Amino acid sequence: MVTILPCTLNWEKRPVYVVEGLPTGYSQYAYSKRIIYVDKDFWSMNFSEMYDQGGALWKGWVTFFHYSKKPYEGYPINPIPGAKYNYEDEWPFSPYEVVYDMQVVHATAVEIPSGYKKPNEWTNEMAFNEPGMYDQPRTYSISYLVESGRN
Repeated sequence: MVTILPCTLNWEKRPVYVVEGLPTGYSQYAYSKRIIYVDKDFWSMNFSEMYDQGGALWKGWVTFFHYSKKPYEGYPINPIPGAKYNYEDEWPFSPYEVVYDMQVVHATAVEIPSGYKKPNEWTNEMAFNEPGMYDQPRTYSISYLVESGRN
């Protein structure tokens, strides 16, 4: 069963750079080409298309974002009215993404941070320019990656 939640976001056209990538140095690369749409304002990938070796659209990636002083303002999934991080200026936040596969007719929705692990604690609440565990050199080590994958 699929639950459809109402979307309260205002959609708008965005100015983007369109970048087409063709593999040249690796013959076993899964995609024949990738097209990436990069937002001109904050250099984030809004949308991406990946094509199979026959040139047919295979997969895609859509990033949903909004500008806000509050990371979760206006989102129907897991809204946090008393979120810890609120800002004086508006920043771009992207708490939702969708990855889809056109050939197996499947899509995966991604919620950032995930509310599935500890939905009442929000230990990984979205933050921007905040000091924390991810600004430490150790965070970028292989051992940290292995440790965090086991949690």
